[in-house]
Amino acid sequence: MNKRFTRIYSLLLVFLLFFAFTAGIGIVNPSLPAIAAEPDPYNSTVYLIVDTALADSRDYVEMEVVLVGTGGGLVANRSVFCASSRKEDSVSVRGNSDGLVNVSISSSLPGVSQVAFSLVSSDAASRYLRGEISYSDAKIVQTSDGLDTFSVYFIAGSLDIEACEIEFDKDTIAVTDYRYSDVAIGTVSLRTEIDQPVANQRVTVYSNHNGILLYPASSSSANFGEGASITLTTDRDGRASFVVKGYQTGDAEIICRVGSEEFSEFLYIDIAENVFDFEEPYQEDEEEEEEEETPVISRAHTKVRISKPIAYEYGSNGRYNLPVTEDGWDKILIGGIAMSADEEPIREQHLVRAYTTAGSLDKTETLTTSLGGAFSFGLSSKDICMGRYAIGLGTVEQLKAYLEGRLSAEGCQLLDTGSFSFISHDWNQYIICTIGEQKAIINHQEALLDVAPFIRDGRTMLTARPIADTIGAVANWNQARQTASFYAPIGNYTISMKVGSTTIDRTETFVAPRQYHSDVPAMIVEGRTVLPLRALGEAFNMRTIYDDSSKMVAVYNTRVVPYDPRLDPDSLLYDPTMDPDSDEYIERY
Repeated sequence: MNKRFTRIYSLLLVFLLFFAFTAGIGIVNPSLPAIAAEPDPYNSTVYLIVDTALADSRDYVEMEVVLVGTGGGLVANRSVFCASSRKEDSVSVRGNSDGLVNVSISSSLPGVSQVAFSLVSSDAASRYLRGEISYSDAKIVQTSDGLDTFSVYFIAGSLDIEACEIEFDKDTIAVTDYRYSDVAIGTVSLRTEIDQPVANQRVTVYSNHNGILLYPASSSSANFGEGASITLTTDRDGRASFVVKGYQTGDAEIICRVGSEEFSEFLYIDIAENVFDFEEPYQEDEEEEEEEETPVISRAHTKVRISKPIAYEYGSNGRYNLPVTEDGWDKILIGGIAMSADEEPIREQHLVRAYTTAGSLDKTETLTTSLGGAFSFGLSSKDICMGRYAIGLGTVEQLKAYLEGRLSAEGCQLLDTGSFSFISHDWNQYIICTIGEQKAIINHQEALLDVAPFIRDGRTMLTARPIADTIGAVANWNQARQTASFYAPIGNYTISMKVGSTTIDRTETFVAPRQYHSDVPAMIVEGRTVLPLRALGEAFNMRTIYDDSSKMVAVYNTRVVPYDPRLDPDSLLYDPTMDPDSDEYIERY
């Protein structure tokens, strides 16, 4: 009887274990992410770890998508599909490892692309972008800012065949006894519609002239890759060089084919006696040309632009303790077109310099303008910082003196100046402003302040309205009591401060009232209520950064960081190498 009972009990236990395993309860496989089954995949938040995406139309934008469930935790092993609104765009989605999805978007044409992420299919995302199906049918995943789509800006044009050219180091090459004798070096230059280089582009070079032999200029051997037709790949400057040999006199048309388009240049092949006779006056002409007056850049006609005033201190990986390389950092581009007084581009001249009070410039020496007169500086930072930049024709020391207030704009031949900031991905709501300037950035948008921020007794003072706009609070003014108040719907609390008082009061339901104190009282300036910025920020649970060199101030709060089981010691997915509090922590950048 006992043996029979034991056998029945054992069978029952096996059945229960099998049922628990197949039903997905009670048994946990440590090799599988336990959090994948918990969050609702159709009500998840996707964090797009990328700034306003800006790229050359022959480059690509890299994005990292972090899928977080409403119940907390990363949604691993869940497919995410991406689609763009333009047929010229190419989208690539690579894997979902621990809730991270890598996305690349490239385009052959300039313009703005709207990108959507779906949990059903890329076709569903495309149909949603075209307005054919609803948000719920496409299972569109919203961003952390509540957006259904994300904008990607491709700023450069496609290949402009009219702007492409071939240059030779000599116009004529010589042959001796109809054999190979002289050579010419040819350089192909590919440009886009806005005079930007076309890099990594395959080019076929050939000639219909029978007496031509070609080979790449980079060959270690003169016989390597030679022939009547060769294929080259342009470098980062959109250039590729080749060598031309000639053994039959006459005009030789050297043709370059890129895709289905072609452009060409002529090279003359002659006997040695004629070539040498021909080169004498040619050299004299060249010397005469050198005596011509060099065009001068016009500060009035030269235009400088900044791609964006706000960037992140790292590329996407820094926030998640993944490897960070300098190439992956976010960048701000500052560039323009050098123009003469006649509004003609000044080509291939050493003209432009830059200096910044923060961050790191990728080019610190004088820049040489391109064939179209273009120039650009790349600015990056691995830390949160705020700063100002100056672009001009003077020396770097002169530009620095200008930003420090020791030299005039004329003294450094200033072309453009402005402010920029590198912020953290964790910043949620913020305002960045400069002492004495009415322009400000509020939550990634440019804004014009009623009154420029100013310093009073060592404290930064700012009007009430932009502070309220930053946090989404409702501002109110009580004329009888001379009191400014702000109601914050998120958090359900009210901040108030009376003109002439140095005390800020905070009241909220079920919480004891609190007070914050400032060295400077609230005051009225130009009919506007002005408050001490740091004290007000503290009352709203915000932090303040002030940079003395650039006279810039930022007040911000941080978004709630999603639960990451890799950092939780109680989680089965805990990884001590990613936990800064662990002895096994490995710094990955």
